[in-house]
Amino acid sequence: MKLRQLGELKIRELVVNTLKRADKSLFEMGLDDASAMKCEAPVIVVNIDSFVESTDKPPCMEWDDAGRKAVIGALSDLVAKGAKPCYAVVSLCLPEEFEVEDLKLILKGFNIASEESGCKIVGGDINNSEDAIITVAALGFTEPDNLIPRSGTSPGDLVGVTGEFGWTYLGLKVAMGMLDLPEPYRQIAMGWVNRPRLHLKEGLILSRHKLAVSCIDSSDGLAASLYELSIASKVGFIVERLPISKSLQEAAKISGISVEDAVFYGGEEYNLVFTVRPAAKKLLEEIFGRHGLKVYWIGKAVEDGGVWYREEKLKYGWEHFKG
Repeated sequence: MKLRQLGELKIRELVVNTLKRADKSLFEMGLDDASAMKCEAPVIVVNIDSFVESTDKPPCMEWDDAGRKAVIGALSDLVAKGAKPCYAVVSLCLPEEFEVEDLKLILKGFNIASEESGCKIVGGDINNSEDAIITVAALGFTEPDNLIPRSGTSPGDLVGVTGEFGWTYLGLKVAMGMLDLPEPYRQIAMGWVNRPRLHLKEGLILSRHKLAVSCIDSSDGLAASLYELSIASKVGFIVERLPISKSLQEAAKISGISVEDAVFYGGEEYNLVFTVRPAAKKLLEEIFGRHGLKVYWIGKAVEDGGVWYREEKLKYGWEHFKG
């Protein structure tokens, strides 16, 4: 069945009845023009992101993974600022020929992301469009002293990341039919593309223990993330070690792809890229270890601008509208 056969009122009813209710919402979803909820901390952190089918959804991605990823992408920016995601509103712009079953899958993905993160979807909007577009506006809460900017790095600070890099670079090439990657590497790479992890625990630890002095999530790749921190903090970065596993090295070698390109110019890993004072390194490792979390130390901040690896200055990487 197509959405045009259902109509707006029935679509709205389907959405409201499918999404899990937010206990702390002051309005019932679908009955009011806006959403209302109580603030849970003095500082509200807000972010909005869009997921566009024609540019963001590989052919092999199912719609439940797309719905989940749209939410995770919006929440990841809140986590990078030290906020706990609490509420979100979503806009669904869908073609009239869009399948109702695919809409149900998107809503399933929303519910999965909500369960994983604790962030409740409290409202939204539905409209007709030529391309399928999912827009998520998310709200998180934190204390003023726990906010993590991009601009807090000083020369000598250490650079850490919360996960590997390189798999999404390979996975996107597989998804676009540009690379034939054998198993088990293909499954690993596609898992990174279709089901990225939200690094919520890591972000809250960095924030609440006041360990990170700057932070960003790697939505546009490691090189771009480091450049953004470099610009905001007016420092440079030297990358001394690549955050990779033996499996990633093997997959890149089999594919004939440069490990460095895969690491620096991927994107949508949603790892946290952060800096700490050298004195905080041991405490961070201890706390992460107690929670079963891993940190990759990849380099340090320096006075001169730019991002460098093995005495080579890296290019920025992905830019919207430019590529």
